Amino acid sequence: AGVTHIVGFGNCDAATLLALAPRDLEVDALVLANPWTGGEEDALPPAAAIRTTYAARLRDPAAWWRLLRGGVDLRRLAAGVTKLLRRRPDVSILAERVVRNIEARDAIVLLAQGDATAIAFADAARRLRAAITPVWIATDSHSFARAGDMDAVESAILVHVRSFRR
Repeated sequence: AGVTHIVGFGNCDAATLLALAPRDLEVDALVLANPWTGGEEDALPPAAAIRTTYAARLRDPAAWWRLLRGGVDLRRLAAGVTKLLRRRPDVSILAERVVRNIEARDAIVLLAQGDATAIAFADAARRLRAAITPVWIATDSHSFARAGDMDAVESAILVHVRSFRR
């Protein structure tokens, strides 16, 4: 029994590279973790990630106490709110190409729940009404480096790879 299938795996920009790779790349499937959909014009996280983070903090009493006690960088908060209030730009050309290529391939997309890059990808896919159902991994770690992260990643990959068996 030799190698019967080859699966390409990439995280962030490597996931984007694999998604954009030519179709004649000799892999049977792709596992794409936190695909990168483009840079930001400022040092802040993507607007989708700010929106997600601020929504969670608005529901967190500890965050309100931090704000009232002066434990929040008000300049950074103001910059984040300003970014949210700006007109939302269209999905970037890169994001659209990545999303459309993923839709057209045998690929599984893994997203770290609290990662800004993952949130930006999910937002682009949603805005493009893409037929992609990502597997969300309950972690803030972009590289799935926290305890238990790799077990969740491995489980998701095995479910996808086992679909090859005939």
